[in-house]
Amino acid sequence: MAAILPMMPGSLSGELVDAASLAALAGMGARLPVDLSSFWGFEVQLGNDRPEIDFLVEIRRGTPGHALLAGREASRLDDLCGRSEAWAELRRFARAWFDSGHALHGAVRNVWVEFDMVAARAAHADALARPCVFWGPAPPASGDQVAVGDLLDLVRREFSPCPDALPRDLLGEAVRALPGAARIFQIGAMHWRGDVVLRMCVNTIARDDVPGWLERLKWDGDAPALGAALASIAPLVRNIAVDVDFTPQGVGRKIGIECYLDWRELAVPEWDRVLDYLSARGLCSASKRRAVTAFPAKTEYSLREQLAARRRGFMFPVLYRNIHHVKLAFVGSGWVEAKAYLGVSRPGIDIAACFSPEPSDGGESSWYMP
Repeated sequence: MAAILPMMPGSLSGELVDAASLAALAGMGARLPVDLSSFWGFEVQLGNDRPEIDFLVEIRRGTPGHALLAGREASRLDDLCGRSEAWAELRRFARAWFDSGHALHGAVRNVWVEFDMVAARAAHADALARPCVFWGPAPPASGDQVAVGDLLDLVRREFSPCPDALPRDLLGEAVRALPGAARIFQIGAMHWRGDVVLRMCVNTIARDDVPGWLERLKWDGDAPALGAALASIAPLVRNIAVDVDFTPQGVGRKIGIECYLDWRELAVPEWDRVLDYLSARGLCSASKRRAVTAFPAKTEYSLREQLAARRRGFMFPVLYRNIHHVKLAFVGSGWVEAKAYLGVSRPGIDIAACFSPEPSDGGESSWYMP
């Protein structure tokens, strides 16, 4: 994946990532096959001037990256899986997930693997060796809520680092208490943050329903203050998602609020009101604002480049970069930090599907939206 970085020099400014972090990123990318993912990105803390980023990739069910993770053919992942216990567990999970007869195959639609480069640098550790992992549950056909406990049991049998010392009753109550059309779109096992915790990500939730839902879960925070904070940010965005952490002691204090907009090509100005809001509250530095707004761009490949880079029946005509979403963290009675998530999409065209009368499932399609 390191081969992609030279194609986006204008996007990775020195205010976003310094030389040491860029070298670390290139080193990580050199150990990952480019076909592992057609959609990945960077996490950026907006409230400081430090040019540091974290790195995350999506692996979708049924894609070439899924097959590589499962070890269906030789790749650079083989060395990682041989050296890192976490990657060996990811491969064990991916093999079960790849099996169309296994319950996991239909239960999980995608996996996100996140590498905390900042924490790894502080600990003088290998960021690739200890990833955070998120599972995207497939929506139940009946329209019911995802049975989180059952899904975790399935995952844990094939991925031992998945947390188990958690209040299962509280997880069940969190799902039963979800209001209206709210749905779970990701479940994550967080590392590098002390004890492993479980993160539940909920979308299609109305802003007015969030404080009451958290109160039912005995969240130790100021629900009215959260309601006021949501009322102030909600008019600036298209919709929100909510991230809640679960520990053996109960719901974590920090609540994440993901903010999404309608993407218009690579238009940055639609984010201006959100960035103004963050800047006015000291949550976004001037340098990070410049870096984030300079990130979006599009690189088109020539036909010669597409043919040279063709992999497993896919051609790649374009490389997109965009501001995917912004996440605010709420603790106690107010916002405490903000992060930007910058997306990189290298959507592939399935050559065989172009000549097939059967409809394509879009397995290598573009942007993920919650």
